[in-house]
This record gives sequence, C-alpha cells and structure tokens, in this order.
Amino acid sequence: MGMRRAGGACQTPYNRGVRVQILSSRVGGGHQSVAVALRDALQRLPGVDVDVSIDDLYTTYGHFPVSRFPWFYATITRRFPWLWRFIFDVTNRPPSGPRFNWIGDVVGGPALKEMIAERRPDAVVTVLPGTTGFVARSVLRSQVPANVEVVVTDWADVHLGWASTFPAQYTVPTDNAVQTLTSVGIPPSAVDRPGFLVRRQFGEIEWSPAARGLARERLGLSRDRFVVLAMAGTEGSPEALAHLATVARAPLDADILVVCGRNRRLFRRVQKLKGANPVVPLGFVENVAELMVASDLLLTKTGGVTLAEAFCCGLPILAFDPLPGQEEGNARYVVDRGAAELAVSPTHLATLAAELRWSPSRRETLRENGLLLSAPHAADSTAAAIVRRIAASQ
Repeated sequence: MGMRRAGGACQTPYNRGVRVQILSSRVGGGHQSVAVALRDALQRLPGVDVDVSIDDLYTTYGHFPVSRFPWFYATITRRFPWLWRFIFDVTNRPPSGPRFNWIGDVVGGPALKEMIAERRPDAVVTVLPGTTGFVARSVLRSQVPANVEVVVTDWADVHLGWASTFPAQYTVPTDNAVQTLTSVGIPPSAVDRPGFLVRRQFGEIEWSPAARGLARERLGLSRDRFVVLAMAGTEGSPEALAHLATVARAPLDADILVVCGRNRRLFRRVQKLKGANPVVPLGFVENVAELMVASDLLLTKTGGVTLAEAFCCGLPILAFDPLPGQEEGNARYVVDRGAAELAVSPTHLATLAAELRWSPSRRETLRENGLLLSAPHAADSTAAAIVRRIAASQ
C-alpha cells in the first residue's frame, strides 16, 4: 500500500532579505542533519531571500578545551558510556541564571560575539544542547538585535541544558518536550511543537513496493531478499559489534547492511563477521533515505534524527544499545508509542530480529505507529515561523 503526504511550508508574507546564522557541530551526526534541514527549508521559502550560514560552534568559536568537544564526545560515548551517563546526569539541571554566565565567557570567549557583530544576522539558531545561554549572551553583547532560536534534537525527557533564563524561542518535536521545558520556567508561548526536523529527501518520500524495488535496483540489491539495515550511530560503538554478530547468526534468511559511520575499526571488524546471513559493511553514507526505502527492517541505536528519518520512510524499527542519557529517553518515548521495539542484550536482539523477520503484521504495526510520529514538513514550518518572528521584531 502506498502512502502520500499532503502539506508543505507555511506561507509568510515577508519580502525583505534576511540573514540567519545556524550554530551546529559534528557531535554525532544528528545536529548537523537538523542544521542542514533547516538551512535548506529557509532557502526554499517562497518570496523570501534568506542568507543562511552554518558554523561549528565548538571548533570555530570555542576556546580549548571546548574546541575539542566533538573529539571528546566521540571518544567518551564510544569507549566509556558510563562516564557519559555521569556527565549527562550531573549537567541535567534547570537553568541557573546569570551568576554562572562567566563560565560561558571563559570557555567560549568573544569569537561568537565578534562574528555576530560582523555578520549582523536577524536570527541566531542553535541546534546544540547546553549552548542557549552562551549564544543568547553573545547576541546581547554584540548589540545586534537578533532573535535567538533553539531547535531541540531530543524526542523526550529533554536535557535541561537546552533551557536558559535568557529570552529565546524553542522548537521541539513532542508534547513531552514542551512539558519538560515549561516545567523549568520557559513560557509556553516560547515553545513551538512542529515535530522533528528532517531533511527534504525524507519529507518527499512516497513509500510503496514499487519505490522499494527501484531503490534496490539503484543500490544493486536483490528485489526478492529480505533486507535488514543496521545503523551503529555516526561514531559507531564497540558494543554494536556484539549485537550485530548475534544477528548475523540468527535464522533470518536476509541480507544485512551495516552503516558503521566514521568508525573504521568497526568497519573492518564487521567485514570479518561470519554467520547465516551475508553482512555488508558501509562507512559514513549520504544516501540514507534510499537505504531506508530499500530495507524491510532497521536495527539502530536511538539517535533522534535516525528515528525521525525512519518514521518518515515507513521503516519498522528494532532498537538496541541506546546511549545513556538522551538516547535512553528517545527509546522510552518511541517504544511506549508502539513505534519501535527495544532489545536489552545481543541475544535478545537476535531473537526479536528473527521474530520480526517472520511476522509481517508485527512489522506493519511498527510502521504505522512510526508514521504517526513522523513530521515530514517540520523543517518547512519551522523556517517559516523563524522568518515570521524576524518580521515581527523589526
């Protein structure tokens, strides 16, 4: 059965050129994907000339050691997830007010303020947790009358580091996220809930057996084989190997494609996996939408963007090995809504994969519930809302 989605970008009667500065970083892959989705949506708004820049907040505008945070995050989450849980929990506190502003000044320094003063954007958007206060303070110190926008990339149980006592407008994917932010003093009027932002290629998907067949033809995959797509996160994870090894041995009668991200060691080890099912490792890929459309089942960590993209593709999800903190919250949220199943061990993952492989009705239930959580046009509506707020502030 095919599916077609209606709707699109909200119209905005604004005809002056505007400038938007987006702050992201290569911390995982999700933040960059959301930044690109928003940039592209802003640039295709009808009747509006939008100049958009995306910059890495940590490596471009941060002092050492903040400039090394992407490396630190990748290393800690890959090798010491227990330490990441500690950091997540310790920092998961309501916004503290102005008495700790000096911390941001020390670790961030004046570079962001100077960039804002030079470029004079109409809005500064951050897609990174824990940065709202520093970004807002940099805008104020630059004396540029720019709006501060925050696009949250957690599905639920939002880390309180997203919140700030400085004025800002928040864009979140779920009612759960709205409740979390408003519970720590963010005004309800300052929170929009359009859904999770995805790139245009996911917003335009019309899934059907014919579309899957074409995608498989382009990828060189068999039209008749069951295809499992496995994603270990952008940075990869050693724990993923144990999970994937059990799936390779499970009675699936399937081809397994494994996206290893930037983890070259994981790629090499996946190459050596032996089992009942052929396993094909892939590195960091750009054609995720095509891979998802071509597949029958997704095995994945519960990164926010991966979930959102799979929901738009109508791809059933079997989750495993969530990163402590934000991914655990994502997992609870989607499992509670019947949009994914969660394995708690490698053996459990193999068992569930086999059950789902031979149960089309169970996969269909996951697919339908996932579609209810999809928001293919969230980026378009968010872009239009940002431009409307710019117009209102002039």
